[in-house]
Amino acid sequence: MKSTQSSTVLFLTKIFVAVLLTVFGIGCVAFLIVPAFISTESFKEKIESSLNKTLQSSPAKESIAGAPTSKINPFLEQLKNSDFSYRWQPGDVFVYEFSFRLGFERSNPFVVQGDCQYTIGEERTVDDNKSETKTGTAFAIAPGYLATCWHVVQTAERITFLIDEKRYAARIVEIDRSNDLAILAYEGDLEGAELAGSANLELAESVLAFGFPMSEVLGTGVKVSDGIISGIDKKHGSRAITIDGAINPGNSGGPVVNLKGEVVGIANATLVGQRINPVGFASRVDGLRELMIKNKIPIKNSTTSNNLEPKEIAKRVVPSVGLLEVGSLFDSRCRDIRYMAKYNGNWSSPVVIVNGVRKEGLSGKLTIDRLGEVRANGKAEQLPFVLSSIPELLFQPFDVASKDKWTFFRSYEIEPQQQMYGPGQLLHTLLRDRLLGREQAEKQPSTPVELTCDFEVLSADQDVVRVKKLRHCQVLDSQSQPSLEVQGEGEWEFDLKLGVPISVQENLTVTSNTDGKRSERPLSYKISRIDPAIVAERMQLAREKVARQKQDQEVEATQLNPALIDELIADAIVNDISRRTIALKRLAKVAVVPEKRSDVLKTIREIIAGKDSILHSFGWTAYRHWMDASCAPELRRIITKGVEHRQSALNALVELNLVEDLPVLLQNVSALSPSATNSIIALGPKIELAVLEQLAVEKDTFAKIDFLRMLGSIGTEQSIHRLTELKTGSDRGFQIRIESTLREIQRRLNKADR
Repeated sequence: MKSTQSSTVLFLTKIFVAVLLTVFGIGCVAFLIVPAFISTESFKEKIESSLNKTLQSSPAKESIAGAPTSKINPFLEQLKNSDFSYRWQPGDVFVYEFSFRLGFERSNPFVVQGDCQYTIGEERTVDDNKSETKTGTAFAIAPGYLATCWHVVQTAERITFLIDEKRYAARIVEIDRSNDLAILAYEGDLEGAELAGSANLELAESVLAFGFPMSEVLGTGVKVSDGIISGIDKKHGSRAITIDGAINPGNSGGPVVNLKGEVVGIANATLVGQRINPVGFASRVDGLRELMIKNKIPIKNSTTSNNLEPKEIAKRVVPSVGLLEVGSLFDSRCRDIRYMAKYNGNWSSPVVIVNGVRKEGLSGKLTIDRLGEVRANGKAEQLPFVLSSIPELLFQPFDVASKDKWTFFRSYEIEPQQQMYGPGQLLHTLLRDRLLGREQAEKQPSTPVELTCDFEVLSADQDVVRVKKLRHCQVLDSQSQPSLEVQGEGEWEFDLKLGVPISVQENLTVTSNTDGKRSERPLSYKISRIDPAIVAERMQLAREKVARQKQDQEVEATQLNPALIDELIADAIVNDISRRTIALKRLAKVAVVPEKRSDVLKTIREIIAGKDSILHSFGWTAYRHWMDASCAPELRRIITKGVEHRQSALNALVELNLVEDLPVLLQNVSALSPSATNSIIALGPKIELAVLEQLAVEKDTFAKIDFLRMLGSIGTEQSIHRLTELKTGSDRGFQIRIESTLREIQRRLNKADR
């Protein structure tokens, strides 16, 4: 009986295992085979198509508030085809010349100029670690209708209204771009909030703002903040009311009410970041009333004559206020733009001179959306005074909520610059702070920055739009006043036909307040597109210049020219560091004139011994080019004297190829460059015994690894015998490397025998 049961259990187990193998086997085969037939691009397209379908069909209903789901945002197609957007094509190449100047002429201004080439890539969906769903605020204005800001829903492909733990699908009914307003239809029947007229607004009047500021940080419960009206613009607009109170991202679209509980404005907050902003803006409620009348939506007028307690106001208003969730793929459509900048400038420029080394240009990649916002950059060096990098300066943002005037707000923080340490400075710091028991300095906090850019269209035709730009940027690291302000105006031209910038320029003033001292400096820049014909001509001239330089270098490298050497020696000792660098570079390539060797080496020794560390590497390169066997004693003294220039002297000594220096080189093998190590290996089996002897007494692990690499290339039967004896040690990692070296030697010897 037991045998029968055991057989049954065994049989069922086998079936179960077979099923598992079948299921997982098919999965594994699919995993291995399918990618061979489906390209990465095709796979991405299918995923994106699926996501598009999800957005368009969510919520899964045929209609929303009496209209088909395809009408969730009837204005989206207009935005996609708007002339006020970047519409370049893949493969397009644009070249711009730029100039940047900071400071007065009399005080050695910081100057950078040159040109930058942009190559347009394919459009793609960007995952920038932001939430796929944006949030804002909306409030009921009548049964079935909501009010919010246009910029909250302008790119919406799905809208959801959350209130009282209920979710309602919503769609856009009407918009008012100038006042940044939108009316939504939804499937709820909440009573509308009471609306006031904005005509009776007064300065210093107390108001309350309701909404969901920074919901990703503060949660999804409605929040209320108080403030006073600090400014009233007689004209309508998204910034008609200025409020001295916290209005932050997520408040947008929420009601601003007076002490009677009446809605007097609709909050407008486009500031980005998570730092609380003490000033907010709102649209007049009059604009909303006009929009409701246009669409025959009944208005709920106020029935209260006296002021109410804040608690009573909250009880009246909160039931009509909900959270908006807006999903869109439109905002994620960006292009990668490759840039390559060539520039020149003076030695006071922190962009041209980076860590003491002159840069002739830079290259990288920007990721930019249709409206000109830079989503990612190639980490190019930032220009001073909280301006963006040179490649980014060209791109100005559009705002699809307005085509006449718009404002770009940004609130962000900059990290303090870390001090760069050389080996000597780092050692000094360790001795001072660690050995003497001093505490390390606390990390400096990041500094908040507020940027406001106001744009106003000056003129527009079928081809070009001219836009006036006002910039105001301030660094807020002082309680009494900003420590730094950058403000001024400029003009931006945009090609509506091609959808690309034509030019941008700004004339700014930098005002700094340091230790109670106020100073001002002028700052200006200009970037202009270069005509394609001129670009082609420049490229041809550049090619001809390179060809001439190559020809001149070949002549200098082959023909003895004592007069040229004297000229280069003279340039190597002037005060201009740029001329000195160029002279040293040329001295490292010209034909060596024997009778000038001592003069050249004397000059180079003085440069290497000098305090200008920028020139040391160039000096050693020139030294190796001019040295001969008579320099060996000097190099040996440097090696034995100390750490300064020791590595450079070792690498130079290798190039002299003197057999008597092999022991000292092997003793310092870890300090040699890879090319110097390869030069020693090139000596072949004649150095095998010396390497084996040094390996036997070496204590440094990294040096042992270098010796094994050498033996792998030059070892013979002698190395096999000696390494086999070393395999008895306790260091398992080292034994594995020995075994690998033995196999490498044996393969090489077997190949040679064949």
